[in-house]
Amino acid sequence: ADLKKATAIPARSLLFNIDQKFDGIGGTHEAPILEVFMKVLNELQGYYGNQGYVAQFEHDLNKRGRFEEFKKTYQRVNSRSWENDRDALATVTKRSFAKAYAEQFGGSEDDAVKVINDAKDSYRLSIEGFAARVKEYLDSQPPGFRLNFFVDEAGQFIGQERSRLLNLQTVVESLATDRKSTRLNSSHLVMSYAVFCLKKK
Repeated sequence: ADLKKATAIPARSLLFNIDQKFDGIGGTHEAPILEVFMKVLNELQGYYGNQGYVAQFEHDLNKRGRFEEFKKTYQRVNSRSWENDRDALATVTKRSFAKAYAEQFGGSEDDAVKVINDAKDSYRLSIEGFAARVKEYLDSQPPGFRLNFFVDEAGQFIGQERSRLLNLQTVVESLATDRKSTRLNSSHLVMSYAVFCLKKK
């Protein structure tokens, strides 16, 4: 009966090696653990994880109900998919982006380039922003939904870097403030993995 009840609970579980996820992320790396958690959340929602400003641009379009339209326009104008090109947005595909954006939203291609440049320059990752994104995701799910983060090799990634440990603690405290059942698990005196279970209220 308990197993049947457990399987009936709506949930999404994300298992990842934090060191592997950190590899390839662009940005300042001032808060590496926060950057990894945001990357995982962005990828869960279909956004580009390796560049936060690109993912934020996609998220903002999606909130306005225009992201799918933009992707279709990008494919039509450039004969390539947005998903295949967005990794090189800062360099070789910027003009392709500009063509599609101008086509979709009007204005000139130079205006479109300014839009993505401004998005990059103004992007700032914060614990408050991450917590708000988590809450927004949970609020879009059915009652009782659980989002589980299973973080492998957390202890190895933190190592002797106190700043990373503090960064992890800040993430935990932020999530625990507005969510239920957030916890850390550890073993053998050194934390080898971390578990975060977030339940929609």
